[in-house]
Amino acid sequence: MASSFRRLTLAVATSSLVCVAHAAPVTYDVTNAAAWTTGTGAGVNSSVTFGFDYSTLGIPQAPGSSTTTALVMRSNTNSAAAAVQGITVSPNGLSLTGDYIVRATIWANTIGGWTSAANLSTGVGTSQMVGLGVGYTGGTLWRGGASVGGGSGVWFVASGDGGFGSTSTTIRDYSAFTGSGASVGNFVTSTSAYYASVSGTAFGAQDNNNPYYQTAFPGPLVNSINSGSWASVQNQTLLTGTITNGIAGMAWREFKIERTGTTLTWSIDTTPIARLSGTALALDGATSLTYFDPTSSVAGTPSLVFGLVSNYVVEAVPEPTSLGLLAAAAAGAMPLLRRLRRRPHDD
Repeated sequence: MASSFRRLTLAVATSSLVCVAHAAPVTYDVTNAAAWTTGTGAGVNSSVTFGFDYSTLGIPQAPGSSTTTALVMRSNTNSAAAAVQGITVSPNGLSLTGDYIVRATIWANTIGGWTSAANLSTGVGTSQMVGLGVGYTGGTLWRGGASVGGGSGVWFVASGDGGFGSTSTTIRDYSAFTGSGASVGNFVTSTSAYYASVSGTAFGAQDNNNPYYQTAFPGPLVNSINSGSWASVQNQTLLTGTITNGIAGMAWREFKIERTGTTLTWSIDTTPIARLSGTALALDGATSLTYFDPTSSVAGTPSLVFGLVSNYVVEAVPEPTSLGLLAAAAAGAMPLLRRLRRRPHDD
């Protein structure tokens, strides 16, 4: 009977191991170009570099990382060929179904004459957007402008330094899209889709000036970032200034998309930003990172305008019914295990 006991114990343990393996997060190598498919779409002045050493620009090491290398995306970098353009990057061999979580550790960098937490100085700042998406079917080589290519999916982007209008019909500081590009028909502007309240404030639910974002993402002193190294190396002006409040840039942020059933929730760090639900959403398929400029203007120092991704992790979440069956099986086996323990050995 002891051998039967061992076999039963092994069976229960093996079932548990299978479940854990199914839920194990998978990290995609941001230093290996062969692991990703890249599209630059319209314009030739968008690019991605894998294994970029961001410490050369005074940026602190990303949390949870053992190196200072990352994937870096840039767009609209040449004033002689300025255009609405961007880039989309997708990990190879990934097609998700069911519930999942996608995480990316992102740094959005811009150049500015930082003065106060309330605003940027006149004539500086950028219009670049960075984010991630799911349900991607390929085809779309970039996300800016009108619907371009055959790609689909649901995707979310944030401005590196804010400043978009609360009533813009094409892009705002925090934006959700369904479909290929950043067109009016794909842009989700319904206040109910965003967590930020518009009650008691003049700022919209997607505006970095909304108190919701101001509280979640307070602007640090410029000279406090990486002990002053960031401002010094990049020649960021006004070292006594403060980064704009309510923006996602100039700090490492965890962008996360979580699918539960037919609902997607986008959050940055621990702050939920938007939630979309419905069977019409494109939820299955590949995932994507995106970086684009929705305007044709080029930053004064384009080499300092970019999006870094130091960590990209995808986790498939086991269905609750599977976990319930496993728990029930384990619970049902326990009385038998106890009886087997009480019986004398017969081998």
